[in-house]
Amino acid sequence: MDAFLSAVEALRASDGYARDGHKPRGLPWQAPDVVLKKALNGALRLIEDSESAMQDLERGLRADTNTIHGNWDALEVDRSRAWASRPPRNPAEITAALRTAESGSVPTDDEALALFEAEGDALEQLCRIADGIRRDAVGDVVT
Repeated sequence: MDAFLSAVEALRASDGYARDGHKPRGLPWQAPDVVLKKALNGALRLIEDSESAMQDLERGLRADTNTIHGNWDALEVDRSRAWASRPPRNPAEITAALRTAESGSVPTDDEALALFEAEGDALEQLCRIADGIRRDAVGDVVT
């Protein structure tokens, strides 16, 4: 922090404003290859571990995703596991939620969750409802 303050002070006049005729200059990057080397080493390790690389590719991710973005598998938490293992929703709940949305009323939290599980004809109906709401709000003109 002291290096930063001394650089600012060197450009500041006694009144607190920038000194006339002084232009700030950035410092050259000190170690441009450090981050690159770390990324390349991580990518090479990932490529060498072909089983891990194949699993990532099967999920539709780049082979170096874990190196670049971090370990996606570590993001899974108890709540997402609970969501994945939930029992199938009763189709009548989805139909009721669609009726609520179609009426223009705001769906309850349970109805909104039911709409997240809409598939097939129910999903197409939900898309038509959403498109109608969009059309009423902004029309069909794209700008």
